[in-house]
Amino acid sequence: VLGNAVDFFRSAQEVEREVSQQISFAITHLAAFQEILAQEPGMILYLADNAGEQHFDLPLVQHLRGLGWQVFYVVKGGPIQNDLTLEDLAASGLSTALEPVLTTGAQTVGLVIDGTSPAFKEAFQQASLIVAKGMGHFETLSGLPDPRLFFLFQAKCRAVAQSLGVSRGSFLFTRASQISP
Repeated sequence: VLGNAVDFFRSAQEVEREVSQQISFAITHLAAFQEILAQEPGMILYLADNAGEQHFDLPLVQHLRGLGWQVFYVVKGGPIQNDLTLEDLAASGLSTALEPVLTTGAQTVGLVIDGTSPAFKEAFQQASLIVAKGMGHFETLSGLPDPRLFFLFQAKCRAVAQSLGVSRGSFLFTRASQISP
C-alpha cells in the first residue's frame, strides 16, 4: 500500500516521506482476505494503479502466486493520468515477472466495467478474488457489494476519507461488501 503514495501531484519529498513511514491501516479486512486465501486457490485479478507501483506490487503478487493462486496483473488499456499501462510495465523491466498481464481495454480513471474489453469482462466474471489498488478503483467500484472485491489504497482526498470515517492520508484494505453506505 505504500506504493500508493506515488502520485504525479506529490512532491518527491512528500513521496519519500510517505514510503519511508511505518504504516497502519485505519480500516482493514485482512482477516477476511486471509480466510479466502486459505481456501482452494483460484484466480485473482490484481488491478494495478499508478506507474511505479509495480515495484511495490511485485512482492505481493509473488506471495499470492506462492500460495497457489493464479494472479492476473491488470493494467490500463492506454494512458490516463499516471496509471500503469503495458508500455510503462515493459519500460520498468517487470513485464515478465508480473506475467500473466491483462489490460482493461479502457482508458479510464478507476474502472468502469461497461467500458472494458470483452476479455477483461470475462476475467472479471471468472475471478475468485479481485484486489483493486488505488483510490480511483475505490471511487468507481465501491458501489458494488461484491464479496470478491478488496480495495487497497490511501485516502488522498477529504471526500473519500470522510465517506469512510477516516483521516485524510489513511491507509485502507477494505472489502467492498463490508463498506458502510
